[in-house]
Amino acid sequence: MTEDQRWLLLNMGGWQIVSALCSPEGTKSLMNSRWGSTGGGYLPTEAPEWLKGCGWETESATIFPRWLSGKPADAPTFTIKPAAINRYAAELPDDIKAELLACRNAGTANAVMQYRFCRCGSKKCGYAYLKDRICPPTAEQEQAASDEYWRIVEWQNRLLPVALGFGVDAPGQLELFEAIA
Repeated sequence: MTEDQRWLLLNMGGWQIVSALCSPEGTKSLMNSRWGSTGGGYLPTEAPEWLKGCGWETESATIFPRWLSGKPADAPTFTIKPAAINRYAAELPDDIKAELLACRNAGTANAVMQYRFCRCGSKKCGYAYLKDRICPPTAEQEQAASDEYWRIVEWQNRLLPVALGFGVDAPGQLELFEAIA
C-alpha cells in the first residue's frame, strides 16, 4: 500500500482497521460495512495536511477518501481495495501481527461482556434466567468494562501507527513497509 493509503487507514482507525490487519475476514467485514465518516479520528501531529478534515467511505469493496469542504489541491487521488490491505497485512512482522490479534481479541471479549449486561433496571428481569446475562450488572462491573474499553482504544491508538509504518516505536519499520508496498 502507498503511504497515502496507509495514512487514510490510520485516519479511519479503530477496531475495524485492527481487524482488517488481522485477517482477510476482517478486511471483508470492513469492506461490507459501508462505514463512513465526514472527519477523521486519531491522527498524530505529523499527519499530512491534506488528511485533516478528510473522511472516508466504504462502498463496493473500495475505500474512498471524502472531504466535506471539497478536496484540497494537495490531496492525492486514490482508493483502497481489499487485496491491498490483505497483501500489506500478510507482510507485517510476526510480533505486530500477534499484538494486532491480541488487541482485536481483547476488544471482542469486552464487547461480549458488555452485551451480557442487562440494563433494564435495578432488579432481575425476565431475561435473568439466561445464564450468560448479567442482570443487573454492578457498578463495579460497569466501571471495569468501561475502563477496559478505553484501555483498548488507547492500545489501538498506539498500535495502529506502528502497524501502518508511522510509529515512533518502530525504527526502521517505515523502510520495511515501503519496500513491501
